[in-house]
Amino acid sequence: MIMREYSLKIAETVKQFLDEDEWNYDFDEENGVFHSGVKLKCKFQHAEIMIRTYNDAFTVLFVLPVKADEETRGKVTEFLMRANYGMIRGGFEMDLHDGEVRFRTSHYCGKNVDLVDYDAVRDTVYLNYQIVDRYGTGLMAVMMGFMEPEEAVEKAEA
Repeated sequence: MIMREYSLKIAETVKQFLDEDEWNYDFDEENGVFHSGVKLKCKFQHAEIMIRTYNDAFTVLFVLPVKADEETRGKVTEFLMRANYGMIRGGFEMDLHDGEVRFRTSHYCGKNVDLVDYDAVRDTVYLNYQIVDRYGTGLMAVMMGFMEPEEAVEKAEA
């Protein structure tokens, strides 16, 4: 018997979105996590997507396929902080141990999980897509040492 630590209603709504938008995905029923991938227009070209469901929320993570190496992590951190500044929903984060970079957005439902609908899931997933695609090429340029963080963010936001 599987002991669930997430809302079935939220998981069903995420599944509805993924099915109706014709995404290919896997679902980890024990942990309430959906796994998929997406093609991007930016230099990263694709990202892994994880949608984690909780009892009162869901989180969408876009994990980038390239990690920041030790030599560039300081500049990548600066880029991410500059990009995050003033961002209303979501934010970039980096694992300082291995250089993994991802963008995370959460949607809090509180006790009203019945109010979570297709549009809330769609908007959260596509917000992540838009942000990662907007900043991705600049982030890659910083990771490769081709551009300084401030310039890369300014170009992405132009």
